[in-house]
Order: sequence, then C-alpha cells, then structure tokens
Amino acid sequence: MASAGLAYEPFVERWKHALVSASDARDRKSDFPSYFFDGPDAIGRGLVTTCVPHDFRVGTGANLYTATILPALLAAEREVVLVTCFWAPSRTLDALGRTIEELAKRRKARIAAGNTVGSSNINGSGSGEARGGGSKEPQKLRLRIGLSSVSLFQRLFHTSKKEGYVYPPSKWARLGLPDAKTLGEAGIEMQVKSLFFNPISVLHPKFVVVDGTVAFLPSANVSWEPWLEGCVTVTGDVVGRLLRFYREVWEFGREGEGGVLAANTVEWDQPAAESQFVSAGLPVVENPSMPAEHARVPLSQPRDGPSSPIATILLPSPHHRNPRFRPFPWQKSPDPPATPLNAAIQCLLAGAQRDVYLQSPNFTCPAVLGGIIAALDRGVDVRIVAGGKKMMLLEQIVTAGTTTGRCLKKLVARYQKMARGPGRDPNVPGPANGMLDVEQRIRPLGNLIVSYFCPPKRRLAGGEERTDGGRMVEEPTHAHLKLTVVDGSITVLGSGNMDRASFFTSQELGMLFRGEEIAAGVMEVVDKALEGRLEKSFSSVIVGS
Repeated sequence: MASAGLAYEPFVERWKHALVSASDARDRKSDFPSYFFDGPDAIGRGLVTTCVPHDFRVGTGANLYTATILPALLAAEREVVLVTCFWAPSRTLDALGRTIEELAKRRKARIAAGNTVGSSNINGSGSGEARGGGSKEPQKLRLRIGLSSVSLFQRLFHTSKKEGYVYPPSKWARLGLPDAKTLGEAGIEMQVKSLFFNPISVLHPKFVVVDGTVAFLPSANVSWEPWLEGCVTVTGDVVGRLLRFYREVWEFGREGEGGVLAANTVEWDQPAAESQFVSAGLPVVENPSMPAEHARVPLSQPRDGPSSPIATILLPSPHHRNPRFRPFPWQKSPDPPATPLNAAIQCLLAGAQRDVYLQSPNFTCPAVLGGIIAALDRGVDVRIVAGGKKMMLLEQIVTAGTTTGRCLKKLVARYQKMARGPGRDPNVPGPANGMLDVEQRIRPLGNLIVSYFCPPKRRLAGGEERTDGGRMVEEPTHAHLKLTVVDGSITVLGSGNMDRASFFTSQELGMLFRGEEIAAGVMEVVDKALEGRLEKSFSSVIVGS
C-alpha cells in the first residue's frame, strides 16, 4: 500500500521546532536580517503566509526576463524592486536598459500631456498607497536595484557595512543603465546598491516586485549565461512578506522611509503586460526547440472569481561570513546554520514518505547528501538532476573543497553499499514499484536516479545564438534551476543550491508552496524542458519493473 505522503501541518510544526530548538538558535540574533524566534508562534507570524501562484516558466535567463519580468516592469506605476546576485553585460541587461528607457519615455510623454502618472495599474485594481503620500505632484516611480557581484575587483574591495555601496549616477552607464537626466525627466527615482561580505558571502536571492502587487522569483541572474532557468509569478500576502525582507536587507537603517505598501489584491494580468511589451517593439529572446505551451504552465485558473490562495512559506537564509571549513578527513562536517530555508530542506528530506525530486546546479552540502541517504534508507525514491558535469567547477572547489561529481559518486557508492547490506536484496525494487517488504521480508530501499543536464547533441554546445524569423533564440548549455518537490505535494523554488555555499555562507531566498496542483504543474514543465537534455549517470530502477 502506497504511503499517503508528507502531511503539511506536521511538517510545519517540525520545521518550527527545528528553528527554535537548534543549537545555534541564539547565535542567529546577529544574523542579517535576524530570524531568531522566541517560539513557534513568532515564526508563523513572520514567515508562514499564503499566495496565489499565477504561472511557472522555464527558459534561459534572457528569455524569462524578456518574456515575463520586463513586461511587468514596463507596466509599473509606483515602484519596482529588482534584486539579483550577479550583474554582467548580457542580452538580459541590454533588454533591461531598453525597457527602463521605454518606461521613462512613456512617463515623460504622459507628464508633458498633463496626464496623471501612477493612477492605476495594469491589474485594474489601483496600486497600494505610497508611504508619505498626499503630494499634488505627479506620482514618482521608485526604481530600486540591488546586486551583489559585478566583478572580482568589486568583491575584493567592497565595504562590509550593512548599508552597502550606493552607485552614484555617474556610474550608472557602466552598469548598462540609463542616465539620471533621462530618468529624472520621467519622474523615476532610481537607486542602485550592492551588498557583499568578504570573504565569500554573496547575497544570492533573485526577485522582482512591481507596485507591491506581483512578485517574480526567477533562478536567473542579470548575466550572460545561457542556462536553463525557472521563474514563478505570485500575488497575495506573500508579496508583503517579500517586501519586508527586501527593506530589512536593502534599506537597512531606512526601513520606514518611502516605499509602496503591498497591494491588497491577488489579481494580475500578465498577458496584458506582455502584449504592451511586444507592441512597444521591445525584443523577446525565444526558447529554442521548446514550444511556448511547453515552457509555461498556468498555476491558477479561476472559474468563478479570484483564485483561492494556497499555503506558502517565505524561506530566507541569512548570509554567514564564517564558512566553518573542516579540511581534514578525520573532522566531522559541521551542521549548517539553522536558517528557515536550510531547516525546511532538511525537514523535507527527513519527512518524505514516497519520493523526492531535487534539481540544483551543485550538490556539495554534506547535510543534503546525508538527508538523501537517510530518505533512501527509509524506502523513499530520490531523483537528482545536477546542472552539468563541468558546471561551476572552480566555484565548487573554492566554496566546498570538492565537486558535485565527486560528491554524487560517493553518494552512489553509499547507496550501493546499503543495497548489499543485511536484510536487503539489490534485485528487489523499492515500495514505489509495488513490492511488499513484509511479504518479501526485505527492508525497502528507495530507488535512486542521478542525471546531469546535457545540451542536445544535435545543437552546438556553447549557448548557440541565432535568429529565427527575426527573433533571438538561445539554447541552454547547463541547468541553473533550483527545485525541490516532495511527495508530489510540497514544492520549493528560489535561489538556494544544494551546495555548501548556499547552506553555509550565501544569503538565499526560497518559497515553499503547498499543493499537488502546483507540484504537478511545475514538474510537467520541467520534465518537458529536460527531454533530450539529460545524461543519466546512475539508476537503480529495474527496466520493465
């Protein structure tokens, strides 16, 4: 008889207990921002919330930005918050600069015509109020850009103050952004800030919030890499929690100054925003060999009125400057800091009942690998998809002292040793294949599948770029999507990798969604995107079983 799967409410309680009772709980008082909680109720008030998920898309970073995020930016009336980690010259950056210029052009024309700027949103509901409103002047638009890494030189000499570094307008052009005069004439107040903490603590979250109404959570940076990425679009209460996280980090010391309040609406008309974007003549980078209907899935389809919110947890993970390396083989790997995101991933692995899907560029965190082994030992099937065999090798060695390839080989070796252990028969499939361990008198062992992303051989590896009927297209060379799905009912998306850097030093941000519908929708799109793009490294599944 198949297991009923991981129950959500008990999971949430275990997660809360893990945060409150962790040995380093009081050390978190000095985290930035701090997620020290005196009790489970405080956790619920701060992070447990709801949202309406609108859609999930896959594509390269340039595709996701031009097809999804930048159309929303062009429709902005009051505020745009754009946070990314890496910032580099790219198709994404070019498109971002052109979109901001087009937004400024439109606003300037409306101001010259005497029309009210900022009176309504594309969602038709009107935006949330701006703090300190009441002025008769045309509504200003706040554009806030946060980034962490531009170059090695920038990181080496970056300030470690929590206020970060604010780029003066004279340096905006170097970042590929419009000049202050163009923006000022359009009533756009832009600030560009960077935060980085030596030696290796980047701020890795990636999210965009428009007018306090809609939020986008992409895995992609504003950078050049043609990697397979994902992006989820949400509205509802979680947007306010996300804005609070933003202001605590990126407006440190000025949290109460300005800013748009989260709009009390779950409505968002993405197709209308995309239509306006295309009509403006702005470029959209297309997905190659992947029809649009296969790259996107709607996650809420209201029939009679607005969609119902689903249970959601915002999962931040503050950065830590001490990597807590243990370089000698006789030293036990330390437990990762008990951040909301770290604790959630560990609790999900510990509580999984049937199956786990894990996709990440890297797999070098010992706590994650140990959790996978424990799940397999309980009879849980685990499917792992890594970003690519040669992806980010130098970064892995610097931050973890090892590579994903070595870690997954060791994982497979441990699995094979378990299969040969007492009470186990490696030729008997696990419970997911219908075998009754009681009748067989064999302890169930979950199936393990390990794969690496690999570009289709029929195409050029290297991010082939070409035109297709006048449109720009890209072929992803690696997979940068970060996705966890447990028992087909709990989904985690965001910036966190399954590597040592994400668990120990980088600031990360994830969202956990409850529901079989969203899990099935996300997996449907991901599986289609991975067709013909996976190289299987190991599989315990018996063919024909």
